[in-house]
Amino acid sequence: MKRGGEERPYSMRRALRRLTAVVTVVWAFSFAAAAPAEAAWNLPWQHYTQTATWTCDPYVYVGDALYTRACVIINANNYVQTALVATNYDPSNFENVTGLTMELHQNLSGGGNRAIYIRDCRTQAVAASTSLACFGPSTLRPCGTRFHTRGVVEIYSLGSWVTEETISPPRPTSAC
Repeated sequence: MKRGGEERPYSMRRALRRLTAVVTVVWAFSFAAAAPAEAAWNLPWQHYTQTATWTCDPYVYVGDALYTRACVIINANNYVQTALVATNYDPSNFENVTGLTMELHQNLSGGGNRAIYIRDCRTQAVAASTSLACFGPSTLRPCGTRFHTRGVVEIYSLGSWVTEETISPPRPTSAC
């Protein structure tokens, strides 16, 4: 390569640095494009207001003073969403929910069901006398189909691990 009329020797070090930079950029972009969003697999808990669009099972006792319930939420435009609710009825102690998975299922006309998605909620301390909900993503589903939510909750209570399952009643989307 000429610079100022002089022949400049080829620099292996410079070529290696450039190649390393290009490979690093390509590698980083490949992981960024392929990685799921954190929120999809580690959903946060939040305060909520239950409305008429929710269909929930009765509360299930998990342990100590913690109760949980699974809800399926369907709005008038046929967007379907899961919600798992954890309520701590103890007036003075918090409960630590360590494992919580929720699933949205479509009820099939011939019997059985098909999982639409499965999501995990992050570990959460539920304060005394508090209710929190973990919401799954909202997804547009076909009209006239039925859905329910299945939730699995795990806590450490009274010296042992307790796991409980909760399933919401099925609810149909709007008719076509």
